[in-house]
Amino acid sequence: MLQAEQVKPFLCHQEKMVREHAANYFYSSCSRDADLMPLILESCNKYGEEENSLLLAYASNFPQTENTLRTVLERLENTSNFNAIHHYNHIISWADHELVEQFFSKIRNCKNIFPATLDMIKRRLSFIPCSTETLWFELMDYCDEIAHKRLDQIYYPHGLHMVEILAQRDDLPAEDLVEFLQDGETYYRYEELYWTILAGEAQIEEAIPVLLDKLRIDTDFLCDEASKSLIKIGTDRVIEELKSCFPSESWHFRNFSAHIFGDIKSSTAENALLELLPVETDPTIKAHLGMGACNLISENVVPKVKALIDANDYDYSMVDLREPLYAVCQMLQIDLEELGDWKKDLQQHKEATRQRMKVMDNSFPLSPLNFLSLDQTQHNNKTRKIGRNEPCPCRSGEKYKKCCGNI
Repeated sequence: MLQAEQVKPFLCHQEKMVREHAANYFYSSCSRDADLMPLILESCNKYGEEENSLLLAYASNFPQTENTLRTVLERLENTSNFNAIHHYNHIISWADHELVEQFFSKIRNCKNIFPATLDMIKRRLSFIPCSTETLWFELMDYCDEIAHKRLDQIYYPHGLHMVEILAQRDDLPAEDLVEFLQDGETYYRYEELYWTILAGEAQIEEAIPVLLDKLRIDTDFLCDEASKSLIKIGTDRVIEELKSCFPSESWHFRNFSAHIFGDIKSSTAENALLELLPVETDPTIKAHLGMGACNLISENVVPKVKALIDANDYDYSMVDLREPLYAVCQMLQIDLEELGDWKKDLQQHKEATRQRMKVMDNSFPLSPLNFLSLDQTQHNNKTRKIGRNEPCPCRSGEKYKKCCGNI
């Protein structure tokens, strides 16, 4: 299994599929490695912003430094590519609050900065002086305020800004947080969602059992966040507890947790995945486990995933496993005779997708207003709402929920 340092150079690989798989390796594991952003910017220099749209979409999840934020601002000032403008705004919006505060004057004066970006930054910075106790109760009050509203009727990032600051506090009441998560009365309420995210951001290992319980609740958004928090905690204990219950759990639980085995990069995770994949019978879960196997970038998984592809024994509508396996083989220098044909078919499929996106652009033109609506910074009933599983309108090729919808 390749280690992170061995994967980093592939962010600048000449083949787009390889670059994107390398980026997904770090994005799916919720990496906080400060080396990633300079490599993404280098890749943009080599191959252009449009060819690295997915890497830029992932970049808001990676740490920024003074140098990278300065470069992002320079690029934002000079680019005319709207996709890049959107992604650079998103990167700036979620950069470390201390950096954002330091660069605020330059951000404010940048010609391509969105008003919504400035508004988000101001909201984030307003919470920094607050004590942990004040933030804690402010978050609870906000949850009470929005309790009976739909997600598209609220400014969801408002709670995330408080969660971000709370997670960095040494006096965060971790025991109280776990107790809140265990309280069945909070099910389906916003505080449960924010507490779930906070447990992952603060990497509270004691929350693992209750986060697994959240995966047993039949609601997509909460399960997405619970699985993400387990990945952020990222210890072998997560894998061990998940593996012990996985085979006997409901389809819903396994559907939302299978990818965790590939997103936590460890030998324990690899062994668990290799044990579970051959005995799995559900085509959709096989697809998730197969993608997870590819995310580990290990020689051991190549025969297992190829067997799924050869037998067409997985849910092709979820993911075409040829693409990640092609990238893995390039990274590991494994020569399969099918690689050439796979590459040709995948490129034809991507071209067909680009043509469909052109049609989508005609009915849903890209504009700052539309993207602000996608980011929930401005609600506009006249703007078409994008489904979480639809292609992202930025044309990255990813589903909206994994790209621009990943607020």
